[in-house]
Formats: sequence, structure tokens, C-alpha cells
Amino acid sequence: MGIQHKFLQTDFGNGFQTHNAVLDITPYQPKVLFLGTFNPATDEVSNVADFFYGRNWFWPILFNILEHKQQVFYKSQRKFSFPKLEPSLPTILEFIAKHQISFADLIAEVLPGKEDICLAKNKIIYNGDNFDLIKDGDLVKLDKQGEIDWTTKPIIEYIKNNPSIETIYYTRKSSKPFNKIFEQIELQFADRNVKVKYLFTPSGQGLKGSPRNEELMKQWVKSSREGFDNLDEQWVNKLKTAL
Repeated sequence: MGIQHKFLQTDFGNGFQTHNAVLDITPYQPKVLFLGTFNPATDEVSNVADFFYGRNWFWPILFNILEHKQQVFYKSQRKFSFPKLEPSLPTILEFIAKHQISFADLIAEVLPGKEDICLAKNKIIYNGDNFDLIKDGDLVKLDKQGEIDWTTKPIIEYIKNNPSIETIYYTRKSSKPFNKIFEQIELQFADRNVKVKYLFTPSGQGLKGSPRNEELMKQWVKSSREGFDNLDEQWVNKLKTAL
């Protein structure tokens, strides 16, 4: 058996469930969908995530923008607060219900059907090469060898079944092979008024400037880098007015 997505089929309780790495059951109609890449089911210490984007800057930055009026309330990546992850999972579930957000990842499994995989933390050795399962560049290399099980069909089905979705955020740049997946997904709602945006990766990898969290927050509020977008201004401004 290969290495599956950590939340391939998961019941988080309170009406939140995933199937095929898609948060397809929620106690509300989603308006916003975030699409990520992969969250490997490695051990708890190697991958501390307890939900989508559970280890990086995603939740600290999104909370700082939408709940704390762009002030730095959460100051570090979420993984550094392990084992008591902040914001907590119950807080996150309450937050996404409030903002009608859902999630899906593009990869369900790496090395599907393969046995005796040499795994160390989030890294594997396959065909004599080393691959880091939380780095998109290494996932691209595995895709070239035909070792990626994509979730394109489940994501398309989910979007079809949820006409309430107004905005889709990809949390990476559109480049090969991801752009082909994005095109397949977007063809399914070409007749719908759905906004598509590309956010700078929530890992902050490759982002210049210091402190990193403030630079990433600025980027998500008002993009200054080619190929990347910011959060929908109407959405953020509407929330700021309501606070």
C-alpha cells in the first residue's frame, strides 16, 4: 500500500467529514473552497497536521486577517505549537463554519499499491531517489513516474454538487503538471460565476522579506508578486465591516 492522504476518509465530528481528501460533508453550504496539494499520512511528529493546512502558516495568517483585522495575533507556524496546536481544531471548525469555507487536496495517494516503501519522517526513497512528500517539486517528480493518484474527479464532482461555491483558491502557482489539473476542474464550472485565485504557498517557502509571517499576510491581503493573487477584496472588506 502506498502513502495515503492523512485525511483521505475522516470524520472530524460535528458534521465535518472527508471522502477522497475532499471535505465534502459540512453543516453549511460552502462559499469558499481552498485547494491544496497533499498531506501525507506519516507519523504524528513528522506531520503534526490535524486538519487541512494544519502545520504551516495557513491558519495563523487566515485568522490574523479575518478575525484580528490584519494584526499579528498568531506569531508562528502552527506546527511550532505542537502538541497543543493553536488555533485549536474546534476553533478552526467553528471558524470555517462562520465563513462557509471548505477544503480539498489534489492528491489522494503517493506510490499507490506499492509495498515496502522506505519512509523516514516525510521522506521516502524510491527507485534510488529521495523524495520529500511535503514538497510540491518532489511530488511533480513522482508524477512523471506515474506514481500519483490525483483527486481530480472527486473535486469536480464536489464542485458540481455545490453551486453555492463562489470562490476557489489554489494555494500554489499554476505550473506543470498542476495547471492541467486546474484546467480540468475549471472546465466544469465555465458557465458559473466562480472566481479563481492563486495564493502564495502558506508554507511561505521562497517568500522574501522579514518577518516571514507579516510578509505572507501582506501578500494575501494585497498581492505584489507576479502569478499570485490576494484574497478576494470584497470578502475581506465585508468581514472587516462586520467585525
